[in-house]
Amino acid sequence: MDSLTPEGFFSKDGLLARDLPLFEFRPEQLRMARIVEEAFSEDKIAVIEAGTGTGKSLAYLVPGIKWALLSGESLVVSTRTINLQEQLYCKDIPFLRSFFPERFSVCLVKGWSNYLCLRRLYSLMRSEQRALNSEEYEELSAIMSRMKNGEFVADRSALPVESSDSLWSLICAEADVCLRDRCPFFSRCHLHDERRKMAQSQVIVVNHSLLMADLALRRDSESAQGVLPPYSYLVMDEAHHLEDVATEFLGKSFSSGEFFVFLNGLYRRESGEGEGGFLAVLRNCISGAKMEEPVQNRLRNCLDQDLIPGLFALRERGSSFEEMVFRWLTRRGHLGLEEKKVRLTEEVTAAQEWAPLREEGLTLAESLKRYASFLGDIYHELSLLESSPWEEMDETLAETRSLKKRFERHEDSLRFILEQAGDSHVYWLESGSGSRTAAITLRSAPLRVAEEISSALLQKLKGGVFTSATLAVGESLNFFNEQSGISLLSEGRVLEAVLPSSFNFKEQVLLGIPTDIPDPSSEEYLSESLNGLVQLITLMEGRTFILFTSVRMLRRFARGLRTPLEEAGMAFLVQGDLPRHALLEEFKKRERAVLLGMDSFWEGVDVPGRDLECVVLARLPFRVPTDPIVEARSEEMERQGLSSFTHYALPMAVLKFKQGFGRLIRSRSDRGVILVLDNRLVSKRYGRQFLKSIPDCTAVKDRFSAILTRVASWL
Repeated sequence: MDSLTPEGFFSKDGLLARDLPLFEFRPEQLRMARIVEEAFSEDKIAVIEAGTGTGKSLAYLVPGIKWALLSGESLVVSTRTINLQEQLYCKDIPFLRSFFPERFSVCLVKGWSNYLCLRRLYSLMRSEQRALNSEEYEELSAIMSRMKNGEFVADRSALPVESSDSLWSLICAEADVCLRDRCPFFSRCHLHDERRKMAQSQVIVVNHSLLMADLALRRDSESAQGVLPPYSYLVMDEAHHLEDVATEFLGKSFSSGEFFVFLNGLYRRESGEGEGGFLAVLRNCISGAKMEEPVQNRLRNCLDQDLIPGLFALRERGSSFEEMVFRWLTRRGHLGLEEKKVRLTEEVTAAQEWAPLREEGLTLAESLKRYASFLGDIYHELSLLESSPWEEMDETLAETRSLKKRFERHEDSLRFILEQAGDSHVYWLESGSGSRTAAITLRSAPLRVAEEISSALLQKLKGGVFTSATLAVGESLNFFNEQSGISLLSEGRVLEAVLPSSFNFKEQVLLGIPTDIPDPSSEEYLSESLNGLVQLITLMEGRTFILFTSVRMLRRFARGLRTPLEEAGMAFLVQGDLPRHALLEEFKKRERAVLLGMDSFWEGVDVPGRDLECVVLARLPFRVPTDPIVEARSEEMERQGLSSFTHYALPMAVLKFKQGFGRLIRSRSDRGVILVLDNRLVSKRYGRQFLKSIPDCTAVKDRFSAILTRVASWL
């Protein structure tokens, strides 16, 4: 593999240059490959910001695959977005195969619930005990029809029909109900086929959620068994998401909406159609099993006197708890507001009005615990049977065990949050909308995840690479290192690099900053911005993204822009009107389109060429200061004597700003305009941090009218 050194592959006369007629030498790509190779060969952790156009995927794949083959250990590559996963698995890695003298295997791994379970599917089809609504039945019939025609694919994303969440929950794979090699469909199981491939693969491509789920499972499992096989080498692309994903997966939540959907699927009695749901299946199992009559009667009584009535009692108790929460939110004036998160501080939960709500929630938790105990008793008795004429006993046992665990998880999460059992956690409550029928969600999250990431992940790696186009604030990687736990590693173990983009931003980007626009918090901001925006978008003939930081601001701009832009022949697309992927496809399809989007459009969106030539950032993307996690982490920093603005709020906003900036230029031939409708970029001292953190481009800081004139000449 001598030719697969960074110089042998990426240099001006290397393998890549000889294979690709249109090869362009990129010094940053070569430098990154050298750092990655050093990290893997010397057991180090590399943190690399690689600007757009660096070619970072090949820069970490070539030395990564090479080291996996030399060491005999697997390389895990984790990404945040599906687009990058598919690019790696379907394009980049297949392209590299011909350069390696040895064959290597690669596997794309997704979580259990992404796969169809054949056993559950056929069980549902032959069972008359699960009452499906007409829409679910049509979806199920369509899946079965396509399967008979040989068009079946077991991955949900590739299914021939769009299945609803309620149907999918009945037919998807779940670890708790899987029979493994005792399943009659085991040899045909797509999930286990993928898992077998994974165990033998040199390269395993996953997403961040699965990576964190694996860590959480290993942390909570006595056997330290995870989703992934043991690994020592990791590449995390789009690594700027690490802290947020870890925070999500290391926390707990209880949603009343999800809870009621879960209960409704267990038992239904419909007039003229008998009973449906799993408890009806369980009744058949008990009746058909060979057991002593007293035991059988006891189990029937447990079902008829405890489980079925208990289900209705749980619904009532859950509804009562939800109603109390909504009344509490109404008294506090939170319903009807855009921001419906209420942090449950000690001051809030110590108030007298919180006590009955807490008591009602803990009573619900106790009921969940008791219900899980009933299921455990039935499972225990059925598992003792040596034989049964009922061929689906294994399935029923697996489903019963799974249900017991789900009730226990609901109980554990609810109790943990209401009792505020973790000292180092932040707790809050969310409401779906002002409607009393909407769901409420109680959540908790660790205040700090750096220590957990360091101990559970980083310190167990022999070599690792954490990379993204947005990791540095200015030229410093300190903020990312502190948030991700990398700063806790010994100093000699960490390699750092901030590699600039190979694009010529000075020639490709005109950055406009209107100085005569009022502060975004002022009443005049909207009216002063709209007229100039209409003129700008008309000049650009559409081809514009406008990115917002709040739903309220997006809606206000949408109301003011829709009529004049549609009258000018523009396609006007607003996030929420269509699914995200449909909005993007519509934007690309139309010649003159404008898209208004929020958080998910600030990153992970790739629209190269003339389809997108203008990006408008409505304001600097500071996180909402009253967000429970932001507020709690800010308070902790202040207690430590640190400025939460300087050390937390500002760097978070800078990284987000860089993501929005990066939507425009996706190739060397792209050219366009970025407009920032926030004069704090030039009026506040901290604005320099934002400007220092983006590539050097042609910037115009002037009145809006002067910027429009410059745009016209630029075009």
